Amino acid sequence: MNIPSASGPELVNLLALPSVSKLYEAVTTKRRSLPMSKGPEGLGFTKRLLEELVFAVELSLSRECSIFPVKRALKKVALKLFSEEENDILVLIQAIRKKLARTDKRVTIMDYGAGKPDLYLSQDAMKLGRKVEINIGRASRTSSTSEKCGRFLFALLREVKSNECLELGAGFGISGLYLLGALELNNRGRLHTLEGSELLLNIARRNFQGFGINRVVTVLGNFCNTLTDTLSKVESVDFTFVDGHHDEHATKVYFSKIFPKTRAGGIIVFDDINWSEGMVRAWKSIKNAPGVAFSFDFHQFGLVIKRGRNQGDIPGRHFKSGGLLFLFG
Repeated sequence: MNIPSASGPELVNLLALPSVSKLYEAVTTKRRSLPMSKGPEGLGFTKRLLEELVFAVELSLSRECSIFPVKRALKKVALKLFSEEENDILVLIQAIRKKLARTDKRVTIMDYGAGKPDLYLSQDAMKLGRKVEINIGRASRTSSTSEKCGRFLFALLREVKSNECLELGAGFGISGLYLLGALELNNRGRLHTLEGSELLLNIARRNFQGFGINRVVTVLGNFCNTLTDTLSKVESVDFTFVDGHHDEHATKVYFSKIFPKTRAGGIIVFDDINWSEGMVRAWKSIKNAPGVAFSFDFHQFGLVIKRGRNQGDIPGRHFKSGGLLFLFG
């Protein structure tokens, strides 16, 4: 990753910005609290620290209007700049998350996903699905969108002012709550959320109802059967969050269907881009796809912005974070 050309004084001023200096302070403080290590773990953290600082500087230097919502959302999360009404929504979501995490109940669900990285399920096996026994509390803690990622999605959607949103993988409804909370405060927009498991979707629906929001359309079934029909019912999609079926082939197929329906300047977020070697390859293919103007690699998840109508055929620009920002906000 190369730092764009800038004079010494310019870089000093950039590093003095609250968003960058706050990040540097938080990262270095965290580093001092860790056991000293000269092994791979210590070196890995140092590399990610450098990536994070370069990422912050590159982002600060960029003046592209298309990425302003991303920059503002990152700043809001890092510096905790949420308004009182936004904080009220976020506190409520955390209460729902904690209640789910305390649920000690075993259930059997239908899973159409890839399961684990080392299962290597065939496309036919995933299409047929398989019954899996889970503990609701444990599964909600390990599979639900993290609080920091959820806050970023919430802040980003507050900036985007979307009319039509799409989510692949409703799960327990946690990520959907962040999206719905932003839509409600924006006083516009609708979320179409797809889920393969009827039991999980029923849990998500209860959480949506308890949240007091009626801006959601829930769709049950395998994504390969429901995505095309869902997309046919909307003129275009402004914002998509893909958090289900972490398989290389499937992810690229979903992107090939969603991207043409995404409006110019629209955003698609992919969770778990480093979940497996296949997902790493899928992300590489997606971020370099024709029509992608910008991509952001946050280590845990990736984000692409579709090229605007007036941007021509300029090459896509890629930003890579060390993935540390969401440890501190």
